Amino acid sequence: MINGIDLPSSRPDFLDRCLVFHCKRMEVFKPLQELNAAFERARPRLLGALLDLLSKTMQVLPTTPSATDFRMADFAQFGRAVTQALGRPVEEFDKAYRLNLDHQSRELVVDSLFAQAVSKFALGFREGDAWTGSTQDLLKGILKTAKDNGLSHKDKSWPGSPRWASSQLRELAPALGANGVIVEQLKRATNCRPWKVYCRESSPLNGSPESPQK
Repeated sequence: MINGIDLPSSRPDFLDRCLVFHCKRMEVFKPLQELNAAFERARPRLLGALLDLLSKTMQVLPTTPSATDFRMADFAQFGRAVTQALGRPVEEFDKAYRLNLDHQSRELVVDSLFAQAVSKFALGFREGDAWTGSTQDLLKGILKTAKDNGLSHKDKSWPGSPRWASSQLRELAPALGANGVIVEQLKRATNCRPWKVYCRESSPLNGSPESPQK
C-alpha cells in the first residue's frame, strides 16, 4: 500500500498494476493511541473474517472463469473468486475493476500536458478521416496544438525528439484509447513507421461528440 496527496507515479505500466482509491478527509480526528486501541480490539474479528473469506475464495477459484479482457488476468480472476465467495456475481467485480481502470486512464490524461495536447489534436479527426503521418510531423502538429490551446510544452516530460515522442505515444496509447483518442502506429512504410490518430465520435474526455476541426 502506498498513500500520499498525489499519485507517486503517473506511468501507465505502474498504474495498470494498481487500484487507486481517493479517500475523503476525516471530519473528526482521534489521537493515535485511541485508534491503535480500537484496532487491537477489532484485530481478532478482522483476521478471522479475512481467513474465512480466503478459505471460501480458494474453494471457488478453480471453477472461476478466467478474466482475459484484463491485463492483470490472474489478479482479476482472483478478484472474481473473492466476489463469488461473498455471494455476488463476477460481473460486479468486473464492473468495479473496469471503472477503477477507466478513472485512472482519465486522470493520467488530465495530468499529462503532452497527453492533453494529443487529445486536442485528435479532436480534429474522425475514424474515416484519420490523421496519418510520420512521428516528426505528428510531434509538430501536437506542438502547434499545444501552443494554440495555451498548453506549456516546456514541461520536462514533454518529448524533445521524435524518438522520445514515439516512446511516449506508445506508453500513453492505452490510456488515450480508454478516453476515446486512438493513437496507433502502423506498419513500416518506406523509411518510417507512420502513426494514425483520430478521436471516436463520443469521447469520455468531452462527454459528447465534437465537430471536426480542420
